[in-house]
Amino acid sequence: MNTKKLIAGIAAAAMLAGCSSSSSSSSTAAATSSAAAETTAAAAATGALKVGVGSYTTISTSDASADGDGKITINTTFVGLALDDSNTVQYIWIDVAQNSGTFDTTGVITSDTEAATPTKKEKGDDYGMKDSSSIGKEWYEQAEGFEQWALGKTVDEIVNSGTETNDTGHVVSTDEDLLTTTTISVDAFQAAVQAAADNAVAVDGDIAQLGTGSNTVMSFTDASADGDGEIQASVTYGIWALDADGTVLYAQTDCAQNSGTFTTEGVANEATVLDTKEDLGDEYGMKSISPIGLEWYEQNEGFDAWCVGKTMDEIINSETTTGSEGSPVSADEDLLTTTTIAVNGFLGAADAANTNMEDVAA
Repeated sequence: MNTKKLIAGIAAAAMLAGCSSSSSSSSTAAATSSAAAETTAAAAATGALKVGVGSYTTISTSDASADGDGKITINTTFVGLALDDSNTVQYIWIDVAQNSGTFDTTGVITSDTEAATPTKKEKGDDYGMKDSSSIGKEWYEQAEGFEQWALGKTVDEIVNSGTETNDTGHVVSTDEDLLTTTTISVDAFQAAVQAAADNAVAVDGDIAQLGTGSNTVMSFTDASADGDGEIQASVTYGIWALDADGTVLYAQTDCAQNSGTFTTEGVANEATVLDTKEDLGDEYGMKSISPIGLEWYEQNEGFDAWCVGKTMDEIINSETTTGSEGSPVSADEDLLTTTTIAVNGFLGAADAANTNMEDVAA
């Protein structure tokens, strides 16, 4: 189930009417979905941009041995996208939250559990690819090359662009123009572009700026007699659309939470990539324990709707407090009517998106 397809115009109308944007009943959700579909059609007819964000995750593992620690690496590629009414890309932002952890042959975590978690783009030149690149370009430069190549193309042209597996096992482009700037793997880019396009919603209003960003929270557990060890990455990401006054017209966020486990012998178990929390829908299983009776995706969409009409500074600097489970939760009374889950990931992603804001051509 994915009811992310909410329209900024609906959220703005609710805000102007003084509504709380709460949708705790299935009948309300159905009515909202129907209204959203009508607003999407109307917005598309006026040439409104469709805005969406999506991701694609892979997990790699290795066992610990006498020669070295075992390792679990989680790569979440996320894409922010704006499309015109012909599905042509007008804005695209690509990044990868690549996070990992290590463990020894007794299943004890050996990595720095307090280490920062910058994305590949945020690492910039420190990522260290330029010297080994066949075209002498760093990772962020090659990602930007893909973005420039994608502008003006349709989603189908991007997703179905030719690829081949090279001698190192990477899926690279066969497009001669793209290869002048981008020789890194592009299959995850293509998958995340499709996911973002699938989530794209027509936004009612004149978009002046778009920003995409993420925030990663890592957790680490040693293996013991009580159970396997675990390395988990929770990557919250989102896209925010602003008008010329810097007010949010639309926001869309999600969280890719994935992990890898290992035994007390340092053997990594087979890892399975999960759907994002939004895509899991009711299967996430939060509703029965939620103090407001709402599933994760409903609370997530409550946060997105709350963003509309605010500035990015108002969102980023929104007051938080420590919840009953020790997580940072909102102290905003309006937001708490729809969203009692931890908001630090959302606020961190908003902060990153604000840093990454780009003007949108009129």
